[in-house]
Amino acid sequence: MQRSGASRFLSAVGLQAVLVCAICVGMAQKAVAEPDRIVAAFYPPLMINASHDKPGSAIEIIREAAHRAGREITIEFLPFQRAMHLVKQGEALMPSLFRNEAREPDFTWVARIDSTRLQFLTLDKPLNSLDQARELPMIGVEAGAATDVFLTSQGFDNIVRLPGPEASAQMLQARRIGAWLLPADLAQDVWDGLGFAEKLHTGASIHEYAIYVVGGLDLPSDTARDYRLALQSMEQDGSLTAILLKYR
Repeated sequence: MQRSGASRFLSAVGLQAVLVCAICVGMAQKAVAEPDRIVAAFYPPLMINASHDKPGSAIEIIREAAHRAGREITIEFLPFQRAMHLVKQGEALMPSLFRNEAREPDFTWVARIDSTRLQFLTLDKPLNSLDQARELPMIGVEAGAATDVFLTSQGFDNIVRLPGPEASAQMLQARRIGAWLLPADLAQDVWDGLGFAEKLHTGASIHEYAIYVVGGLDLPSDTARDYRLALQSMEQDGSLTAILLKYR
């Protein structure tokens, strides 16, 4: 028995509707299931690794904020410049970044979680001023990091730009540089992790930075809002401070 043209037309329309609905449902499920991508770089005690043992204060903070906001996340560790690029491109968030004028226009500054001070680390006498540092043959910094940006803005030309904090520590230990610029707690964690026995001498504070959770400029407003509110609640109930104190 043959179906009429109208019947065949309705069947085709019905099939098309079913396919469209299936595609829409699939897309909706994918959107719901897609976690927020968190990228980090090795900067103890803020960012150490992706484990649950001692991942770093910023990693613990972003995990708790995501939990309070009802958001799923993935965390991956990458070289610093690669992580920064992904955030700028809107593909990820970073749980810890020093805020400065050079970076200001490139990111959405979601919420402040801490602050830190830059200090010169040496193996001889402490360096307590920029004028003293200018007299050194070479100072180690991570290429493109806040320390590099700061010394460059101050007109320093005796800078060695290195791939990461461990490289700076190794260069200092080998006395191939005269000083290393970094927050003292971060430097000490890296130094101890490399097993160096010599004592680091810490100079006076040279500059202070606020530390933020950041996203790209096109970070969805609801995503920024969710994390900002969660972090505000952590600050209000003391849990943010409690996490920071675990690493000090």
